[in-house]
Amino acid sequence: MKKTLILQASRPRTATTLLSNALYGLIDGLSQKRIIYVDYYYDYYEKYYDDIIIVKTHNMSFHKLVEQFSEKYNLFFISSERKDKNLLINDHFKSYDNICIFQYEELNETQENNVSAIAENIYNKVNNLLNEKFNLNIKLDKEKCINRINEMNKKIIELKDEPFYYVEQYYHVHGSHRTKVENTEKLENTEKLENTEKLENTEKLENTEKLENTENTENIENTENIENTENIDK
Repeated sequence: MKKTLILQASRPRTATTLLSNALYGLIDGLSQKRIIYVDYYYDYYEKYYDDIIIVKTHNMSFHKLVEQFSEKYNLFFISSERKDKNLLINDHFKSYDNICIFQYEELNETQENNVSAIAENIYNKVNNLLNEKFNLNIKLDKEKCINRINEMNKKIIELKDEPFYYVEQYYHVHGSHRTKVENTEKLENTEKLENTEKLENTEKLENTEKLENTENTENIENTENIENTENIDK
């Protein structure tokens, strides 16, 4: 029986770090394995896997990869592209029936597109390719996908001051992963601003209520004074 080989094949700067880690978290049995990254030599990775193999690569010669692996494996490509940087998958390769392509915007974490939303989208598209289209019945775990992305994000922040050439091997994260660091800081700043505004609004509301209560008290006192004056006149 053939093993399944998933090539997470994309150009750099198309959210490949997130996508590859998300896949490792999503596929049953792989959430505790380190990323295998290679571009041209694939023989040594077999020992790390049982039935399903995931390899991250920037080798975009999909036709050669098909020639090399399609007879030995159930071969799939899960890729990403980025239109604003012209980092695209060749149109011919997009016609393959064993490929799933994500746009960069689908994988880029923002306040509107948070980790849970990203994981949900990845789950749906990967499940559609592997299980609905090809009936492989591969177990997918959204929670482990989310956890893997979150742990990867923590590592990125830890390495923000390391040089780019430094590569952590488990998540395959580079030092100075600027995009993620900047997005995280923007998200944190936005949350801080929202919390500050909420606090200010709460304080304003409390002060308004206090003022209204003070005015009500004064009105009551004035009314009582008027009544007392009227009683004296009588």
